[in-house]
Amino acid sequence: MAILQVISYDSYPYNDNKNFINHPQNGLERHISGLHNMYGEYNYYLAINNYDQSFTLSSYSSLGEVIEYYKLNIKMTNNFICQDKQALNEIVNVIISECNIEIVHFHFQQPIILDMINIISENKKLQLIHTLHDLSYACGNYSCDFDYEVSAEVIEALNKIDLLIFPTKIAEEIYKEKCNLNVKTAIIPHGTDIQKINNNNISDNKFSVLFLGAINVIKGGEIIAEIIECRLDGIQWNILGRIEVENLQNNINYKYHGTYTSFDLQKKFTDIQPNLVVLPSQVFETFSYNLEDCLAAGIPVVVPYLGAMKRIEDKGIGWFVEEQTVDAYVKCVQDIVANKDMYQSVKEQVMKYKVQTVEKMNQQYEIYYQKSTKKQINYKEKITNKTIKYQKTMARELMEKHRDFLQEQKNSQQHLDAYGELANEHNKLAVEYHELNTRIGKLLSIRIIGKINRYVWKRDNVSKKTDI
Repeated sequence: MAILQVISYDSYPYNDNKNFINHPQNGLERHISGLHNMYGEYNYYLAINNYDQSFTLSSYSSLGEVIEYYKLNIKMTNNFICQDKQALNEIVNVIISECNIEIVHFHFQQPIILDMINIISENKKLQLIHTLHDLSYACGNYSCDFDYEVSAEVIEALNKIDLLIFPTKIAEEIYKEKCNLNVKTAIIPHGTDIQKINNNNISDNKFSVLFLGAINVIKGGEIIAEIIECRLDGIQWNILGRIEVENLQNNINYKYHGTYTSFDLQKKFTDIQPNLVVLPSQVFETFSYNLEDCLAAGIPVVVPYLGAMKRIEDKGIGWFVEEQTVDAYVKCVQDIVANKDMYQSVKEQVMKYKVQTVEKMNQQYEIYYQKSTKKQINYKEKITNKTIKYQKTMARELMEKHRDFLQEQKNSQQHLDAYGELANEHNKLAVEYHELNTRIGKLLSIRIIGKINRYVWKRDNVSKKTDI
């Protein structure tokens, strides 16, 4: 039994991130990293690189170590539209067959995912799960555009899924309203392992305000830049996260604490000791890890009255800004600093507030995974050398099968000197290649997928092996 997790991940030119398990860079990767703690040894990851739209198939140990990593030849446009659906069909079915996939779990929304849903749903033995992390299918983008007309293709594909999972109730409600869903749904909030921090109470001469996360336009980066321009007595502005707004680069009115991952955020919070976090997101959030992390750490927040941010309403753990303007945010912060009793009351409430842990999230996912497979599995099992060996064997067989498929499809030849470098490194194989060259002149071309440890070429009842 195995689970195919279909995901996207960030890999920038300066950071070739193969390992999104141990080095998650965004909310989706963080969610996947958390789920990996549950069924790591059973997972295969069919991942799309958000930067160059390349496809990879990978597997990892329960500790996040790369076991197998292959590049797949799936052609796709910059807007994630598949250019060869027949090849996609063949590759996906090879993966499902050779990896003994029983559950396919989708984690992001793009046109090529709709193609994959249509392909995989034809196999009635498979269970399809889709966690809808944002509003791309329902609203066309990250904003909440209720005038957006959902395509019939999206509605048809979503209704082929056995279980749709949402991180919040508000996300579920929007999809049900706009996509005419007639399938089973569930709400499972994302988990965080951030613990309460013992930060100092506000003093007379310092109030520490933190802006957290990717500082870009959709997360309110331009508003943040203007807020920081305001020099307010007794307030220390701080930024923790990747800065993507140009007019913040040379600003000296704030203290920059670098970037972070979910694994070092606890220490960053402890070091910075923020009294307040401001999250001026400009989009309709369906969850917001940033908000959840702050609440988990016991830090009061200022957020817009928008989307999943509304979940703090009536809980006394933060403040809303109804107008997304610089003046509104500045005034809110000033009012909080001026009223210490109000702040301390909110601080006490947020210190009592409990959030969903990663373990609790995994237990909720486990319920649905167990219902979807014939084999009962325990997410607390640790990886063994036998399991690693099994995954390597299965992955190798998969690549060999896919190679054979491409070999048959292409049906072309190339001269033996294409393998000259390998022949020089392997004298025995070089002799065998020379003998074949005198007999048939040309070999059937092999398109190598990724970096396979070993491969087998067969023709005229002759079988050869070599390391590459």
